[in-house]
Amino acid sequence: HARLDAGFTAISPQGWRYCHSLRIVKLPDTVVTLGYAVFQGCSSLQVAEMPGCVEFGVRVFAECCALESVGNIVDGGCHLAIGAIVSQYAFEECDKLAHLSLPHVRAVVDSRTLTSPQAGLPQGCFFASGIRQVELGEDTYHIGHRALENCKRLTRVDLHNTGIHILHMHTFAQCHSLVTIRLPNCLSEIRAEVFVGCKALERLT
Repeated sequence: HARLDAGFTAISPQGWRYCHSLRIVKLPDTVVTLGYAVFQGCSSLQVAEMPGCVEFGVRVFAECCALESVGNIVDGGCHLAIGAIVSQYAFEECDKLAHLSLPHVRAVVDSRTLTSPQAGLPQGCFFASGIRQVELGEDTYHIGHRALENCKRLTRVDLHNTGIHILHMHTFAQCHSLVTIRLPNCLSEIRAEVFVGCKALERLT
């Protein structure tokens, strides 16, 4: 069990990496940044309570195969608040994390892309293959290349209220169970192979 008192604003990279006995993490509202791979490989970690407005570094919870709840705890899943940023591979191999609620997340990208417009868009699978449902809201304006690739249990996606203008290559590639998706009204471009391998897809709205 790890619990930090108020005053901490950031957790340095690899802080608890591969702490296999760690089961519960509670972070104060003052924390705004989680560095690279802070909890990567914490195979027993089940619950991570933290403020919703956090910048997730690359691979923060990668390989946390027992993880069920992240952020503001509401019946499990991941619930992040306005201003949050999710970087590449944040939930890679978190197969018990079934629900992502990101209604106010600005972007599902590496933070460097936000501050450096010339930087290349990040690539890689952001979410666990066990994800079944993803909620993105009006504050979300971008999801990166391959953001939901290989989420084989994902059945439904609603982007209707987002500000996303472009679906980049392979965004939903190989989502074998995806049946329906609602696209945003402001969408202007769907790039190559966005839905390649989506064998169950029946409806685009």
